[in-house]
Amino acid sequence: MIRTAGGIWVEGFERLASFVEAKEEEGSEEEDKDLKAVLVNLLKENPDPEDVDIHEWAEENGYDIDKVETLLYELATDYVEENDPESEDLIPGGKADDAEESDFPMEQLLKGIKVEMEHTDDPDIAEEIAKDHLREFPDADYYEALEGMEDELKKKEE
Repeated sequence: MIRTAGGIWVEGFERLASFVEAKEEEGSEEEDKDLKAVLVNLLKENPDPEDVDIHEWAEENGYDIDKVETLLYELATDYVEENDPESEDLIPGGKADDAEESDFPMEQLLKGIKVEMEHTDDPDIAEEIAKDHLREFPDADYYEALEGMEDELKKKEE
């Protein structure tokens, strides 16, 4: 083993250097998020690119090719998970993703669907939004409270 003048083993420097390089290659989550946004725009501008095109683009823009490919795979996986045609979940990530109609008071659910139709033309999406709100506030009559709040606001406007 070789020591430097400061008494630190050369192998220690080499291990530290490899650790720092690995961390630099990993990048931060924020950097990954920024690069993903760049990649989304790239794909919008260049749909269905060839692998060689992605490699050339990464090289021209100073990105690590392996990192770009990894993030592209992550984007593809996220897209598939959110847009699976076999999934009945129209809005992934809601609080009531696993809920059935029978899990909610029918009066509140119907009122909720009617209210949420203000935001969509699709009754299935309106139902999913309503279920999410009802699950979020299970001990309250959410749509009754919403109606009361809207009435109060209308009174203030008069």
